[in-house]
Amino acid sequence: MKSRVVIDEPENIWTAELALPMDMLVNVFDQSAEWRANFFRVEGATEPRFYSSWRPTHTPQPNFHVPEAFGTLRFHKA
Repeated sequence: MKSRVVIDEPENIWTAELALPMDMLVNVFDQSAEWRANFFRVEGATEPRFYSSWRPTHTPQPNFHVPEAFGTLRFHKA
């Protein structure tokens, strides 16, 4: 696995990149497949924590197990 973070302080933006070998996730990778996924971030060791996600789940309490709210990942050759 490889990872990196880029911080653009003037724009107040950060970008995280994560590279996982596909054989860690699936036996045979089909580039034409679409995957349902979501990405979450929790800040703070104790409540009140800050919860954020790529695709918000819109639940009263933080709940990351809402597949209906997931987005679609599409793969493209770089």
